[in-house]
Amino acid sequence: MNVDRKTGEPILFEFRRFVLSGALQVNVAFETFPWRSFLLGLVVLLSLLVLFGPEGGLVGLPVLCALVLVEMWNRRDFATPRRIVSRSGILGGRRIEIPFEEIERVEFTVYPNFPERAMDIGEVTILGDRIALTFSGIRQPGEVAQHVLDLKQRDQVRNEIVSGESE
Repeated sequence: MNVDRKTGEPILFEFRRFVLSGALQVNVAFETFPWRSFLLGLVVLLSLLVLFGPEGGLVGLPVLCALVLVEMWNRRDFATPRRIVSRSGILGGRRIEIPFEEIERVEFTVYPNFPERAMDIGEVTILGDRIALTFSGIRQPGEVAQHVLDLKQRDQVRNEIVSGESE
């Protein structure tokens, strides 16, 4: 069973990205690309090129690729029993959480292009008190949005039971 490394909570499901048409692939890739690692790797590559010439590029290019791949493999968007989490990266890692009690609205759209519409691919946006998360390229966004709302409802019931027991 997968667990959240920070809280130890079980991961109930992950937001999986899937897009077919070219323009949307570019959009989703741009949205999820590890730009910080790429820029750091680019600085390393250019520094090695300046210091050691073409031989420095032979070392710097694999470093650049490795940094980008490691960052991409460490990106996860998931739900636990208490929150929605978007976690990315190791270098300058970023973690955004929306506890279910702070979720105000969940919206979804299905992409209008034929391949995505036929395969039911779109976006899910989760709007919290202070933050919003949008997950692009999601299969069956309506079902995912409903699942998030169901988890929010379960969390509400759990909180009511716990607060009732403590009184």
